[in-house]
Amino acid sequence: MTESAFTFDETTHTFRLGSTVLLSITQILKERGLINTDYFTPEGRDRGKAVHDACWFLDDGDLDWKSVDPRILPRVKAYERFKKDVDFKPDIIEKRLYDPVNLFAGIPDRVGMLAGRRSVVELKTGVISAWVKLQTAAQNILVDPRVYFPRFALQLKEDGTYTLHEFKDHIQDRQMFLAELSCLKWRKHNGYGD
Repeated sequence: MTESAFTFDETTHTFRLGSTVLLSITQILKERGLINTDYFTPEGRDRGKAVHDACWFLDDGDLDWKSVDPRILPRVKAYERFKKDVDFKPDIIEKRLYDPVNLFAGIPDRVGMLAGRRSVVELKTGVISAWVKLQTAAQNILVDPRVYFPRFALQLKEDGTYTLHEFKDHIQDRQMFLAELSCLKWRKHNGYGD
């Protein structure tokens, strides 16, 4: 299949490879019960999206600082500080990718050089939960399954600071994600759940 056969529907957040619907990283982790959405709020979702968008403009060199909502400004400033502190240069920014072997898809936030090492960086505006280890392991597979990249969650805080969390258990995190994916596919194939 050609790359043009890979599509994404923004409205339904559905990935397809030709006529095949691909599970997304978030869908896999939610349906396997690893992401607790009880604490997710529309306000938090909107804040996260606004921060991601502003950071994208910052990465592209197109950010008009006067246009940044004051409620998210400290988090965007934290991202700017992080980039300078560690000399982070992303070359993949929220690109839709799929794994043709395991047939899942996702959108890694950032992949690029971090302190001289090609790394996967997930931007977060809230608490860093344990499932983010599996999220970044899955993103690593999407970028290049042959390599274990350094993986990080970058927590952008309301006070304008940031914390960088590194996930070092590459093999276990990847195996756990693939196990969760396999279990979900088996359940769907055998009529359990949706």
